Amino acid sequence: MDEKTVALITFVLGGLRTYFTTRWKIRKDLESEYGRMVREARLRFYPMLWGTLQPFALALYARHWPVTNCTAWTLAISLRRWYFEEGGMFLTDRSRDAYFTLQVALSEHLAKYPWHAGTEEKELDQPAFENIRKLGSDLRTALVLDLGTRRTDAPAK
Repeated sequence: MDEKTVALITFVLGGLRTYFTTRWKIRKDLESEYGRMVREARLRFYPMLWGTLQPFALALYARHWPVTNCTAWTLAISLRRWYFEEGGMFLTDRSRDAYFTLQVALSEHLAKYPWHAGTEEKELDQPAFENIRKLGSDLRTALVLDLGTRRTDAPAK
């Protein structure tokens, strides 16, 4: 091969390498920016969901009011509202699964013990309460794992 052919091949290969390297870097930069934006949205919306779960979270540690079918109904409605009006689209697969598992449990409970305004507020029995409380805890755990605000590899203190 003569010098001109070698130079042309070197030039073309260098151009291709530059093209693919630049394309890869742009793609990685866009993925990184997208990931940052999704994380910022989760940091904005997840605390709202966390707060919605408060009646069942506090009920385990400092229950000073009865947890009733009205409480369960209000939670189901609040969760649905958050999902469709706030941050449901930002849930990871893990958090979405935990969210829907909790909603299914609430729906099943309320199908057996319906509540609407004007009906007597009946306190949840212990198994129903514990099931919903545990599923709410599972959802909160999924949220903190999504955000990385708790380490799972370190022993609890």
